[in-house]
Amino acid sequence: MTIISLIGIDGSGKSNHSFLLLKKLIAKGEKGKYAHIRMGVFRFFSLPLLKLWKLAGLPTESNRPSFKRHTKLSSFWAWCFFIDYQLFYSALCFPQYPKNESDFVFVFDRYIYDALVDLSIARGNSFSMKNTSTRTFLKILPKPSITLLLDVEPETAIIRKGDTEIHDLDYLTRRRIIYLELAKQFGFHIVNANKSFNEVHSDILEILKIEGLKIFE
Repeated sequence: MTIISLIGIDGSGKSNHSFLLLKKLIAKGEKGKYAHIRMGVFRFFSLPLLKLWKLAGLPTESNRPSFKRHTKLSSFWAWCFFIDYQLFYSALCFPQYPKNESDFVFVFDRYIYDALVDLSIARGNSFSMKNTSTRTFLKILPKPSITLLLDVEPETAIIRKGDTEIHDLDYLTRRRIIYLELAKQFGFHIVNANKSFNEVHSDILEILKIEGLKIFE
């Protein structure tokens, strides 16, 4: 099974490029599936905790707890968050595992790395491999065949999203810094997503070809 993950800040074009990659796969008669892996309501453990957090009047950011002043609770939240993530991932991917379809391609719009950025922001804008929860889930979840970081200037992302209430400049800037830190640490391919859509997609296809994914030739 091939896993292609597209990651990056909101407004970088992950969803549109993921959909187009899947469309190309289907057009070639390949087996593939698109997966938007931002959990939404699929949060059995972390959502109740978030609601209790809000009821207690504790600080949140972008609808997530902020642990800048509550570091002792950050580990508990991380485990709840990652367990939900694992359950969601398993629900998406399990139907393909029993079939042992080596030629099946998953195109992930976000992956565990995006969750790590969320947690890093909640912990105070810093990523660390010292956290046991982080190390554990990086080992449990399959490493993607290839990860593409669609890197875009926050100002450009805001214009694309057209939403300054949720996607403010500071929020996106802090997230972008962590994404670039992750890219450096894990060796992601960085795609300049400030270009036009067609140029960016052409760059994505070129990287996939170089990495040996001949199905995109």
